Amino acid sequence: MPERNEVSWSTMIASIISASASLVDLKLGMNIHGHMIKSGVEREVFIGSPLIDMYSKCGKEEDGRRVFDSISEKNVISWNSMISGYSLNGQLEEAEELFEQLPKRNIVSWNTMISGYIQNEYCEKVLEVFDQMLLSGENPNGFTFSSVLSACASLASLEKGKDIHGKIIKLGIHYEVFIGTALTDMYAKSGDIKSSRKVFKRMQRKNEVS
Repeated sequence: MPERNEVSWSTMIASIISASASLVDLKLGMNIHGHMIKSGVEREVFIGSPLIDMYSKCGKEEDGRRVFDSISEKNVISWNSMISGYSLNGQLEEAEELFEQLPKRNIVSWNTMISGYIQNEYCEKVLEVFDQMLLSGENPNGFTFSSVLSACASLASLEKGKDIHGKIIKLGIHYEVFIGTALTDMYAKSGDIKSSRKVFKRMQRKNEVS
């Protein structure tokens, strides 16, 4: 039997916690958390972040926040996990507050906040955060663009959607299926059927969604 060391043990525990989050198994997650408290590793960021995710997915974001506050040395992953947890449970004010306090944002941080607004149908806020992201110097990725285009589609904002399309072309981002689908949807819902068909024809691959 392989020797159990701190790294392999922590990795295994983190994987089990992630599994309980995916299964939305609060009882399993809480049992594991109890063992973590007894063994004194709850404050480790490697363990704390999956715990935050587990509690949030089980609708216990307040417990997730207690874990977040207990982490001795937070990293961007733990911050993003808590922001996502608040957004998942409709607590956008709390998510925004944490986002503003975040010491250093990365692309995942921006996408997490944007995704939170999309989930809660705050489409105007999606565009607002996207503009802030550009001003910060962070380059959007495919996930960012598909989310922002989804907001434009919901708002039927053709002008903003065209502006986003222009940025996609300027950055040289290829028409992956999810971006192409988001573009065709945005143009169609904004009343520009001609452009919607044009984008559809240019997509490198077509899937059942598009």
